[in-house]
Amino acid sequence: SEISTNSIFYTDAYERLTRKEVELGNDVWIAANTIVRRGVKIGNGAVIGANSFVNTDIPPYAVFAGTPAKLIKYRFTKEKISKIEKSRWW
Repeated sequence: SEISTNSIFYTDAYERLTRKEVELGNDVWIAANTIVRRGVKIGNGAVIGANSFVNTDIPPYAVFAGTPAKLIKYRFTKEKISKIEKSRWW
């Protein structure tokens, strides 16, 4: 058992934190100075505000901001999001 939370005691810490790629949907807007953690999936049409830290998946057409990033609102109603996703306009 480790006696510290320092990453030097975890030989595979880097590998665990970087094993997955970020998945970006279509028509995603990420504002300046935003950090997106590896392995996060950002849905189509999502908007992420400036200076945010994204450590969870972002649903399609959601607006997230903050540190950590949190849901602010959805850009459209559930019905409209469903129609847009089905149309696959991209």
